[in-house]
Amino acid sequence: MIITLAGQKYQLRPTFKALLALEERTGFGLITLARRFADGTFTLADAAEVLRAGAEGAGEKLPLNIGELLVSQGLAGLAQPLAQFLHLALSGEPEMGKAPLQASGSTGASS
Repeated sequence: MIITLAGQKYQLRPTFKALLALEERTGFGLITLARRFADGTFTLADAAEVLRAGAEGAGEKLPLNIGELLVSQGLAGLAQPLAQFLHLALSGEPEMGKAPLQASGSTGASS
């Protein structure tokens, strides 16, 4: 899965190791995190950790200022793509890497 944040594309992949680290860093299981994103009760820290875990799973490094990028992008536009990433991680969708997702306000088309 690809997400665009502040004009930069990041590959996200839900590996076991990355998802386990996500649960450890947030203190929430995947189902609880998915619900938090679906109902809008997620935090900035949740968003940063979901992005970090997905990027780590794909072998990517996020910039140190990821929090600032999240704020400049706007959390409202990131809720849906991050919720979808968590949903796909839970459902085990085989096509995860093929459909790019973009936060609202980013350039390019999403599918």
